[in-house]
Amino acid sequence: MSNFEVIVSKELLEKCVTLSVSSEIYNKNISKFIGPVFSEAPFFPSRKPEVSFSEARERATLLLMERALDMGANAVVNLTISTAPYKAQGSGWGCSMIVAYGNAVVIDE
Repeated sequence: MSNFEVIVSKELLEKCVTLSVSSEIYNKNISKFIGPVFSEAPFFPSRKPEVSFSEARERATLLLMERALDMGANAVVNLTISTAPYKAQGSGWGCSMIVAYGNAVVIDE
């Protein structure tokens, strides 16, 4: 299994893990802070970079949700998505990494 593969279905992740770009989730109480959670997905520019970038961003987000779920969280707050250039040392190829990170938390249902 690759480090960039999502195992749990997108539909299940969306039901089980709530995302927020702020430090709160409207009308929800954060009862437990679990810890930081990170994920990354490679982005290789193609003839349609907007398509592959969107796919890589979604893959990084879903992987983040899966990792948060594995940690016992049902939400991620302070979600941030950024890019980082990556070039393998000694090779002629490069790509960008889409990095997703935030704080895994438990919210009261």
